[in-house]
Amino acid sequence: MSSCYYIANKMGELRIMFYNIYGYKWYPDKQNQPHLSSGPIPLRQQMELTIIKNYAPDVLGMQEYCTAFNNGMTPLLEGEGYTRVDVWHTEQDKYGNKLNFTPLFYRADKMVLIDRGFFLYDGPNDVNSKSLTWAVFEELKHHKRFVAIATHFMYNDPTLAEGVANSTRVENAKQLLEQIDKIYEKDGGVFDGLPIIIGGDLNCVFGSDPFVTLKNGGLQWLYDIAENKNESAGIKKYATYDDNIGDYITCPTAVTDPKRAIDYMWLKQGKHTRVSVATYITVTDREASLASDHCPRFADLNLE
Repeated sequence: MSSCYYIANKMGELRIMFYNIYGYKWYPDKQNQPHLSSGPIPLRQQMELTIIKNYAPDVLGMQEYCTAFNNGMTPLLEGEGYTRVDVWHTEQDKYGNKLNFTPLFYRADKMVLIDRGFFLYDGPNDVNSKSLTWAVFEELKHHKRFVAIATHFMYNDPTLAEGVANSTRVENAKQLLEQIDKIYEKDGGVFDGLPIIIGGDLNCVFGSDPFVTLKNGGLQWLYDIAENKNESAGIKKYATYDDNIGDYITCPTAVTDPKRAIDYMWLKQGKHTRVSVATYITVTDREASLASDHCPRFADLNLE
């Protein structure tokens, strides 16, 4: 059973979640690639849908949202009232499918989509999955606007020379900051000064070069400013699924040390609309421990 303690204690008017859902295909090759045996995609999708239903974010950002995952998961999310921000990479995969591994979803009964965009990071880029999706929303209750960005930085690809992955993430961070400036400059500055909430898998730890680049660029890590938070890093080993018995035989526990996290939420504070961070929570329910090697994070926010 899920232990959705925090849903009953929603402390802000706006809840935003970011989640690396480990979307790649299931290959039951436990000897050579055991991490690729984390369970069939439909099973993991159902567990992730349970998390999303339990915690009910108003905006949801994903990473590793590959075509195989998109085809099954997006209809499930639409059935729960979510709308996908319709923006894509200009290229397609070899089957002609549109690509966006870092999508945003939102509740159309809570907010209206004002504008949106997509950016693919330059440099080494694993299957064109390292990117960002941004969207400007206006919440319907008080008609205040904000920006949400879902993103994914480069991982430690073993084919890269030493130090290249880190330098690539630094460039990802710089390009993210440049995209924020471009959002503010768009259409004569109509969005200038809006608060921006950024989240995703940055593949780097506290104090690393990419982390410092973002902090020096004017972003605040939500862990540092949230009134209520838990201590989980959210990163863990892959669960092991035994296809012979049709069940999981391991359920790894996430590391308890926020400074070892590689998934983050950041805030660019607004000039006029200010954001207060009531909660910053890493979900560690059983479903989160099984469905992906990353636990989702959400924040409860108030636009003031």
